[in-house]
Amino acid sequence: MIGRILKPVADEFNPGTAALESTKVNRNPVNDLAFIVDVACYDTSIVVLWPAKGAFNTSPMPCPPVNVMPRLFYQFVLISILLTGCQVSENPESSDVTTTVKEESPAYSAQLEQVTPCRWPTVVRSQGSLMADEIAVIGAKVAGRVVETHVDLGSRVSAGEVLARLQGQEFELAVQQAEAQLAEACAVIGLKPEDSIEELDTESVPSVLVAEAIWQESRDSLTRTEQLRKSNAISKSEYERQLAAERVASAKYQSALSGVAEKIALIRVRRAALAMAQQDLQDAVIRAPFAGVVQQRHVTEGVIVNEGMPLVTLVRTDPLRYRGRVPERKAFAVREGQPLNIKVEGYPDLLVSEVKRTSPSLDEANRSLMIEGEIENPKGLLRSGVFAEAEIVVDADATTLAVPMAAVGEFAGVYRVWLVTDGVAGQQQVQIGRRSAQQVEILSGLQAEQWVIANFDQGIAGRVETTVKNQLTSHQP
Repeated sequence: MIGRILKPVADEFNPGTAALESTKVNRNPVNDLAFIVDVACYDTSIVVLWPAKGAFNTSPMPCPPVNVMPRLFYQFVLISILLTGCQVSENPESSDVTTTVKEESPAYSAQLEQVTPCRWPTVVRSQGSLMADEIAVIGAKVAGRVVETHVDLGSRVSAGEVLARLQGQEFELAVQQAEAQLAEACAVIGLKPEDSIEELDTESVPSVLVAEAIWQESRDSLTRTEQLRKSNAISKSEYERQLAAERVASAKYQSALSGVAEKIALIRVRRAALAMAQQDLQDAVIRAPFAGVVQQRHVTEGVIVNEGMPLVTLVRTDPLRYRGRVPERKAFAVREGQPLNIKVEGYPDLLVSEVKRTSPSLDEANRSLMIEGEIENPKGLLRSGVFAEAEIVVDADATTLAVPMAAVGEFAGVYRVWLVTDGVAGQQQVQIGRRSAQQVEILSGLQAEQWVIANFDQGIAGRVETTVKNQLTSHQP
């Protein structure tokens, strides 16, 4: 007997699926089985309809490439089946059993949503990491043996806190030696080590006073000699001898002044040496330059370190820096001061910041722009080095078309909605964009003021008679 089955309609067909319409088949009256009347071969499959006992089923079969199984073979198979069906259908008793399986679906009620523009800020996505604000490898400024270590991995320290100590006995002896040398230099010109040399009167230095007195005596003697010379009381040679003595005394006086200046310079040298010795003694105690967390301790007690050898690696984690990259095509939209929303994997809260710094040039290796933002971390819950994703809000007032997430169905990478036009529901292919917790952006396929079924799974092709209409309000996803 002859029945009717549904065959694929090409214009309503996605690879692997089919909308169906009526076509004829032939049924074998002996075993009550339907034979294939039509076979639809698409890009990836052949849809074959066959029934079991008294019922019709569909089953997909792989569609071999056209160059492997020629289309002529399919035509031969179809002709053979049609001939077999025609032989059976010659029975006049079976010719009147032709029925229609597809019937018009009844009208149904569904909840509709109107497509309206909603506020959805334009963002630029970035990926990067949380970095420590400062990283410092604290080294030894002087050579010595480590006698104490006060920190270890993960230790939190404040600025100025002691990290380690070197043996200080040698540095203390060096300070004492420098103090003695300074006292010696000061004593020569009659000063104490704590006296200021800037206020020193060089004319009052004892050595200068002695030289000045000798010079004055020589000048007085020369004056008397000149008077005697005028009266021819002394010889010329005696006068010249006295004149030379006065010149020698004058030179000694100038030399005494120069000696005082030399002693003053020596005092400065001794004071500098004392300051260096005291600084070395202070540097034997290694302190934290800023508040942070110890990332690594490189030495332990008993180790002899040289000048510059690393002792502790210290990082500042409050604030942290988000350092990420923006693709070249989005780089021109990024500006300092734009809102920056950062999400860290495993951290429940959204981190809100702003773009603090941008690189002046793009990285030629990966064609991206480096940006930085700062994140407050007073409790130290966030750690440096973790992966993070960020969204830079470049246009906070942008709008777009969006529908509820449940209104969109997906199969084989194709997205569809049930579009209701003049009370009739039908599938409409759409292109989606960004997603939020409840909505999805529609890039193409829908227009404003159109109506869609709120739940895709509840949609059926046909007339929608009773509807509950909701209008999407304009809000940020």
